[in-house]
Amino acid sequence: MKIDSFQTLRMALDCMHQKYRVRHVLLTSVSLDVDNHIRAPNAATAHSQPMGNAYACPKLLYAIASTYDDSTCCMQSESFAFSHVEEHFSGVGDLLAALTLGYYRQSCEDASHKCFVDAASAAIFATQSVLIETARFASKKGRKDRDRKIDIELRVLNSIDVIRNGQHWPHETVHWDTHLK
Repeated sequence: MKIDSFQTLRMALDCMHQKYRVRHVLLTSVSLDVDNHIRAPNAATAHSQPMGNAYACPKLLYAIASTYDDSTCCMQSESFAFSHVEEHFSGVGDLLAALTLGYYRQSCEDASHKCFVDAASAAIFATQSVLIETARFASKKGRKDRDRKIDIELRVLNSIDVIRNGQHWPHETVHWDTHLK
C-alpha cells in the first residue's frame, strides 16, 4: 500500500493493527503534505536536531509510532518530524529497528504506548545522529557527487555515545478523530 495521504496512512496502520494483530507499529520516512493533519513537533527543531544538521535538505519526513489496544479498540499515535539527509545509506531501517527494540527491551516494563513511543523517540534520535555523522564523514572524504547512488557504510561506532545516551526526539500526538470525519 502506497502511503501518500493522511487517509492511506490511517488505512496502513489499521491494517497492521487489526488485520495482522500487530500491537505496536512504527512507520518511518513517510512523506506527506501534513499541514492540516499532523503538526510537526517543531519544524525548526526537526531541522536542527540532533547536531546542527548541515547535511539535511529542507524536506521533512515523518515517523508514526502507533499502538492499538484490543480491550478498548483504540489506536494511539505519535508523529515525529525530521529532516531528510541527502545521501544514499544502506541499513538505516535495520539500524532503526534494532535500536527501537533495544531501547524498548532496556527501559520498558510493560507494553504501554508510552514505553513504545519513548523507545521509538530514542531510536529516531540515535539513527538521525548516525546519518549525520556518516554524511559528515563522507563529505570529509571528498564525496561530493550526490547524484550518484553509492551506498555509504553507516558510522555506527563513531556515534556510540549518542546511542548509549538515549536522548529523545520530540513528537506530537496524532488526533485521528479530528481529521477523519
